[in-house]
Amino acid sequence: MCGFILGLSFLVLSFYTVAQSDIVQGPFKLDNESSVYIKKDSDINYPLGLYFESNGNHYKVDSYEVDGDLPNVETVFLVNIYKQNNVIVLISWKQRHSAEK
Repeated sequence: MCGFILGLSFLVLSFYTVAQSDIVQGPFKLDNESSVYIKKDSDINYPLGLYFESNGNHYKVDSYEVDGDLPNVETVFLVNIYKQNNVIVLISWKQRHSAEK
């Protein structure tokens, strides 16, 4: 019986991990009820999105486009400005510059 419960726990945990696999960075807590995270989107032109979550509701705040290559999240941090949390996201893209002949 203990083996069954342990196996069932691993199964549930693996489903949770697969369901959350599209999150690239986060979630980052803003306060007790809200957080932000970056996740992969299905749009080929804007493959990453910044999402705000509060009380179980999710809102897309920003999108990061393909600019020569896929966007890469370098860092995400929170800054308190005038007593409000602000999210700073640094995105980079690989660029290839070949010499002209």
